[in-house]
Amino acid sequence: MSASGQLPPEHGSDSNELASTIELRRALRTAFDAEPGPAPRARAAVLRRIHAQKSDQRVSWLAPVAAWLRAPLVPRWAPAAALLLIVIQGAALIHMLPGRTNPAATVTTRALVTTATRLRVVFNPLASAAQMRELLDALGARIVDGPASTGAYVVELAAADPKQLSEKLNAARARHDVLLTLELAPP
Repeated sequence: MSASGQLPPEHGSDSNELASTIELRRALRTAFDAEPGPAPRARAAVLRRIHAQKSDQRVSWLAPVAAWLRAPLVPRWAPAAALLLIVIQGAALIHMLPGRTNPAATVTTRALVTTATRLRVVFNPLASAAQMRELLDALGARIVDGPASTGAYVVELAAADPKQLSEKLNAARARHDVLLTLELAPP
């Protein structure tokens, strides 16, 4: 555009359109400049409204607290809560499927004490004290009661594997030079 407000002739029809737009703009500006401003009462009413809105915004320091308290009532979180509930229920159902074993559910008892075996033994009167001690050591036994009026002693054997215990008792019964009788004692 030149200093006179005219476009060079090489721009053709575009320059004519632009020139007409510029002229329209000038005409509108002069028309608006000639119009009077808003009435003083209307201007004062608008300014009062603006100041009232600003003062309402300053007083509402409780607005964030109120918004936070209202948040649970707004259903924005409801889809997330529903999805979480569905996932938990699915996990519970999968956990309860048959055929699944829980190794933590097996119970191992450690508080049960294996009871010692008690036997009633009558020693051969001809056996020496050394022979009796040797037999008791071979059985892993100790005398816990006796002798009774019948000459019987109650001996207690340490807890052992039943197969080993049976073998030890059979070997002791074969020792007729030390034992006369060997039987289970009543509890």
